[in-house]
Amino acid sequence: MENVSPDGSTLGNATSPGIELVDARTLKATQLTTSPAVDTSVSSKGFVTDNVHWVHDYPKDLGFITYTDAAGRHLLYHGKCGGRPQFLSDDLVLEPGCKSPLIIDTHGNLVRTLSVKGGFSYAGVSQNSKRFALQAASFSDGHSIKQERFLIYSVDTGDPVAEVTPDGLAEGQSWTAFSPDGSMFVVGSPLTLTLYRLP
Repeated sequence: MENVSPDGSTLGNATSPGIELVDARTLKATQLTTSPAVDTSVSSKGFVTDNVHWVHDYPKDLGFITYTDAAGRHLLYHGKCGGRPQFLSDDLVLEPGCKSPLIIDTHGNLVRTLSVKGGFSYAGVSQNSKRFALQAASFSDGHSIKQERFLIYSVDTGDPVAEVTPDGLAEGQSWTAFSPDGSMFVVGSPLTLTLYRLP
């Protein structure tokens, strides 16, 4: 099991083939699908994936987000860009694979488009689903980080609320985590962790 819902209540378990959701408190599992699938993120209600392609219906599109819950599969997004979608809450999904990241609800509605300059990747969400982070980094030789910073956003408004630049650089992407209420953010590597209090 490698995926946990933003609120920490549910774990995603690949059953080969298929996916089940496991209650983190009781360890009771609910099978969502027995079809081959790879979850990129889970919520307490379902999972999203970018590996189910709807090219028969949308032959010109390259990116897809498919949401699977107890009612079945639902296409949330299709377009020219795409990456590894991540739940920000039970009802909101971040599509970080586009030049301007998208926040989409589980009905397939575009909630907002974020304005971010340069390359970035998803770096976490607070347990109360109030804040999330993107890592913006530049690399010196394709692998070693030359510069790294973390942009903290409000889930409710999509506005940036803080920027964190670690003093030291990790070899790869730094480890990151929020406090449950999103008021603190930790960044680090196996050698050093630094805790930041956010505004």
